[in-house]
Amino acid sequence: MSLQEMNIFQRLARQWETLHPYNAAQVLLLKGVPNVARIQLAWRKTVDDSGLGSVHVNRSSFRYETLNGELPHQLCPLISAGREIAEHLSFELNRPFEAESTNPFRPFILVRDAGSYYCGIVYQHWVADSVAIRMLLQGWFARVHDPDKARSEPFLHAPGGYWEVFGPGQANWKPVDAMLASMRWGGRIRYARRIESSAFADLRVRFTMAPTPAGLIDRLHRYARERKLTLNEVFLAAIAQACDRFVPAHHLNRRPDLALGNIVDLRPQNRRRLDQAFGLFLGFTSVVCRRGDLGDWDRLVHSIASQSRLQKATNSSAGSMLRMMAGLAASRVMGRDDLLNFYRKRTPLVGGISNVNLNRCWAGDYHPDPVLDYIRVSPTGPMLPVVFTTTTLGADLNVGLTYRPAIIPETSANPLLQTFIQRLASLV
Repeated sequence: MSLQEMNIFQRLARQWETLHPYNAAQVLLLKGVPNVARIQLAWRKTVDDSGLGSVHVNRSSFRYETLNGELPHQLCPLISAGREIAEHLSFELNRPFEAESTNPFRPFILVRDAGSYYCGIVYQHWVADSVAIRMLLQGWFARVHDPDKARSEPFLHAPGGYWEVFGPGQANWKPVDAMLASMRWGGRIRYARRIESSAFADLRVRFTMAPTPAGLIDRLHRYARERKLTLNEVFLAAIAQACDRFVPAHHLNRRPDLALGNIVDLRPQNRRRLDQAFGLFLGFTSVVCRRGDLGDWDRLVHSIASQSRLQKATNSSAGSMLRMMAGLAASRVMGRDDLLNFYRKRTPLVGGISNVNLNRCWAGDYHPDPVLDYIRVSPTGPMLPVVFTTTTLGADLNVGLTYRPAIIPETSANPLLQTFIQRLASLV
């Protein structure tokens, strides 16, 4: 395959990988007993037909080399019985991809009980976003459970870097608006709490998740619609209140506020070319919550909604590439400690969210049989101490939490997650 240009988010993510593995994961919980040999064969066939395989990087470009069925069986191992899925994912998030290996995917099979099992992919996040991995999982799943719907054509790839596909002429945003947004954000972020601890340099992570009350997501949708809010804005407000209690960020008199990050899928802004493209196409936005609003739910959620509307009006998620360029330029001249200190001071976020509704994709067509559940795992990167992953499938809401134990001890992680869920449940 010919060389592809690495976009700005990919370059930044590869820079983060020099600090700590920037791995993510997506996992299907399936009904039945796994036919291990068939699943392994289906994985090799999926990788070949998709035009993927080993990835080779040449400075700011990369290419895939299809292996034509040469992937060994152990690249999709059956994990020993009895291991909890959260424990396995926590281990994999911290395990780097071997330097001599050019395979950016680690698929696995893990038996949960006599009637269900997990099939998942741990992956280097710089090669793919959540949408791309769902495409890959769809091909793998179909070859085992619905062969007539298995895709046989290679994946498409982006026709260029972010400027070519999400620049002002493609995604309807203005550089002047993006610069003004950065100035506004810079002015507000000066008052946001930051973590004043040497533990910030410890980037090891863990993953946990918790069930939510039955029917909660449908009730939250109604709640949001009645108040002209988005579900993501409601989630951000609940995260803000939970992080206010459990994330040990100093709120001195001159830094009383709290800032959160929000990952945004950029594909819809250029859907004609990227709807079926494999790669990483993400932007980000952030909101700042004033200390006086954190104790007043209505003020808090409407403040977040107001910021969100302005961001949508100016398309700041696509314009975030300007801030990514600045971050990448700064990272190139800094050592590890200086770079971490740069993120701690210049981007003092206490939490983030990655929110996805899977009822809009293929997984919803197979739920609840045989797809019982779908788990997504996001990395924290060097900026965030915690990231919430909220995933809707059918009438179920799956909530996961990736956290850095050096900042959020394990004894606080579950109360943080439960506080978020309980706050949502209290609204409806």
